[in-house]
Order: sequence, then C-alpha cells, then structure tokens
Amino acid sequence: MSNRTTFSLLPPTPPFALISSTASLMESRTVTSEMAIVPESEWRMPTLMVSCAAAGITLRDFTDAEITDRYLTAMISEAARVIGEGIARRPVDIDAVFLFGYGFPRHLGGPMFHADTIGAPELVRRIEDYAKDDPQFWTVPLLLARIAKDGTSFAAMTEAG
Repeated sequence: MSNRTTFSLLPPTPPFALISSTASLMESRTVTSEMAIVPESEWRMPTLMVSCAAAGITLRDFTDAEITDRYLTAMISEAARVIGEGIARRPVDIDAVFLFGYGFPRHLGGPMFHADTIGAPELVRRIEDYAKDDPQFWTVPLLLARIAKDGTSFAAMTEAG
C-alpha cells in the first residue's frame, strides 16, 4: 500500500464554484505522510474552462514580462497611495522597507526608484490599460497622476523632504 499524497487542484465533484482565494484552494487538498503532485495529465482544466466561461472570464496566457510589469505596477501603485495618504513620508522610505525588509532586488533600487525609471506617464498608461479588465482594482493613485501631469518624479519628492 502506497503512502502517497495527492493534491487536488480542484474540488472533487464538478461543477464547482470558482476558487475565490488561495485558502480555499489549499483546503481542497488531501494530505498523508508522503507528498506527490497529481500529474498534469490528470488536471481537470476543461471543467475550469467551462466554469470560467460561465462566469464571463476569458483565460489567456501571460508572458513573463507581462507578469513582472503587472506585479511591479501594482506594487508601485499601492506605494504611491501609501505616500499620498501620509502613511510613509518619502518615497525613499518605501524603497528602504522593500530593499532591506522584503528583499526587493537591489539592482532595481526599490519600487519608487524603479517607478522613476519606468516613468509616471507610462505607469498611468499601464494602470488605465489594466483597468479595462478590472476597474475596481486598477485605479490611478492621485499622487501618481499628479507626478505624471507635472512631469516630476518620486526622487524629486525625496529631495524636497
């Protein structure tokens, strides 16, 4: 008798409701003393595709660059909100936390420094483009919109104190 563990990527009986969080995905697994992953050939993707279609969700592939751009844009957007709301005083404070606390890649200089290399107008354009798919999540922070309009930068905010 094998002591294998299989992880079900989807609840055992279709049709299923779309998984709303990682926690509910984790609850759907079966665990024993050894771990083995269900082979890709056994994944029930057609059920997922049918459920997504019923919910009006179109599945598509993302390139590595698209994933990185969306992630960084979301991070920069939220950091701009934190600065705009006065939770963090300066952009360099955000960079310090991410570089020394969260392990942000040092060669990028921190999210706010990296935002300046991308440019505020490009970030606003990205957010507006992403908002076509999810307007509730993707909204341009007021601070970022102002920086794009005025042609300034997060570095200029840091220098101003």
